[in-house]
Amino acid sequence: MRGITGEESRTKKGNIALNRLLQSAVFSLFLLAPIAAHATHIVEMTVGVVGDMMTLDDADLTCSGSSCNLSGPVVGGSGSWMLQSTSLFLDPDPSVLAITAVTNTSAVTQTFVINVTLPIAPAFGAPSLIQGSVSGSLTDTSSATGFGTIGFASLAAVTGGSVYTGLIDGTSVRTLLDDPFSIAVLVNNGSSVIGPADFGIPVRESIATATTTDIGIELRFQLSAGDSASFTSVFDVIPIPEPNTAGLVGLGLLLLTVRRHRRA
Repeated sequence: MRGITGEESRTKKGNIALNRLLQSAVFSLFLLAPIAAHATHIVEMTVGVVGDMMTLDDADLTCSGSSCNLSGPVVGGSGSWMLQSTSLFLDPDPSVLAITAVTNTSAVTQTFVINVTLPIAPAFGAPSLIQGSVSGSLTDTSSATGFGTIGFASLAAVTGGSVYTGLIDGTSVRTLLDDPFSIAVLVNNGSSVIGPADFGIPVRESIATATTTDIGIELRFQLSAGDSASFTSVFDVIPIPEPNTAGLVGLGLLLLTVRRHRRA
């Protein structure tokens, strides 16, 4: 029986070490992917009218898993506005879905601002794929609030602005329902549909923007006295390639290639 030469021994040991490294890389691929996909959710929401804003976070909302809800209506410090309800659905991919309803409890038209921010980890570079949408309703509630004109309600984008803005690191990357967008209700207790409007559906749009700290949605609009508005808004950002996973897959492929060359 022929003995094993020194060169063959070194080759065998090298292959064993290579196999162990490959197994470690594959194991890391499946281990790290769930960690990235289940990053801790910390959401912040600012809501109110210009000059009277309020900040809400996890401590103010009832959160469970990937969703956060408002336990009851919130009244602004001046008493001139009310956040009727909020439901937030968060995904570390990252993605934000916000369902909100507000009422103008003053005698004048006011500019409302609703901002939902989702911090992200890990950060990822450009490019990214984005998609988003907004829809909702405007309702004449003057007879219930005692303010404004019964049988009339209006909602409009602010001059030079947009009702919906998708944000990455606090900077606008896409808008919907731009000025001069406006709608009205001309029936007592009547409603009108806002939108729907969207981008990146069904084909996501590519943007050359890195995402380092957070993504978010801002709704900004003028709402008539005594009336109510509700919105469902979505903003979704997908990194290309996804962090961690792409690097580990590449490492695994490289190790497989090296192994094949050694066998040849």
